[in-house]
Amino acid sequence: MKKTLLEMTQTILSSLDSDEVNSISDTTESLQVARLIQTVYESIVDISNLPEVKTLFELSASADPDLPVVMYRPDNVLDVEWIKYNKYQTGTASPLFLEVEYQPLHVFLDHIYQFNTNNDFTFATTLRVNSDDIDIVYMNNKHPTYFTSFDDKTILFDSYYADYDSTLQKSKTIAYGTVSQSFVLQDSFIPHLDERQFSLLINEAKSLAWAELKQTSHQKAEQMAKRGWAALQKTRRNVKANESQLDRLPNYARRVR
Repeated sequence: MKKTLLEMTQTILSSLDSDEVNSISDTTESLQVARLIQTVYESIVDISNLPEVKTLFELSASADPDLPVVMYRPDNVLDVEWIKYNKYQTGTASPLFLEVEYQPLHVFLDHIYQFNTNNDFTFATTLRVNSDDIDIVYMNNKHPTYFTSFDDKTILFDSYYADYDSTLQKSKTIAYGTVSQSFVLQDSFIPHLDERQFSLLINEAKSLAWAELKQTSHQKAEQMAKRGWAALQKTRRNVKANESQLDRLPNYARRVR
């Protein structure tokens, strides 16, 4: 069963034999416990690759005609697993979202620098990287086929279709990845987890609270937390179809924390 931050804080305070509270801000200790729950929650999200924190989103466009093949990972997105682009052309069904393939940076650069700049559809532009001006080459007569990133924020594509747009368009992208989840220190806040993961959160937080606030261990909580981690590997995905392939997908444009 899902629990509010206040309910979890009260549960852990009870195990510590501490004073009862009606709000996480009632005592210094209750606020400490709430923050320990936040710490554990963020750890679970970081480690577990939970589908609950993944979603579809659009990339941010450069909106710069001089950088038509440049887009950006949105600030609230932690990693990008895949990207599709609407490769609609006159005479085809719309929308036609097809995957754009990721290439490692050095492979991508080898790819674009093979473009013939004497071709009417091939262009070069300058991309500012730190304090350096880097020349990149792209084509403007086809939808993007490959993408890469050099800083985990900026996403480069190999082409765009000038007959339809002046730059790659936000509305024509569909990407998938992990989106940051805010943890709010409020009584009614419910962490963004599946119901079956709340036991793990509470037991890990209880174990941490005993270690930090009582300077001792809570063996039962630690044992239950270990069981929770083991169960998480089997229950973290509610939609089981194609799970093994999904779990093997690489994460591109991952933000360094």
